[in-house]
Amino acid sequence: MTTSAQSEDLATRAKSLYDLRWREVMERTHLHDYLAIEPDSEQYFLGGSLSEAMVAAHKACPDKQIFGLRIGHKAAVHLGGMW
Repeated sequence: MTTSAQSEDLATRAKSLYDLRWREVMERTHLHDYLAIEPDSEQYFLGGSLSEAMVAAHKACPDKQIFGLRIGHKAAVHLGGMW
């Protein structure tokens, strides 16, 4: 079971990698796609949906925690009718 502190650490490390290494290129070439990041190995997986990216990541890194985000968005998913 993952604790809140572990989840927060995962998110912080994954977002830092994204910001430092991939944001500029990804927002230019894959805007609105999804990215799943395994921060220990610094691997990432692209998908047209969050599920697609996460499944690819879990297949490659089955025992690791994965962080998902939507490229160019503040949140991976939006709830409700307004953006």
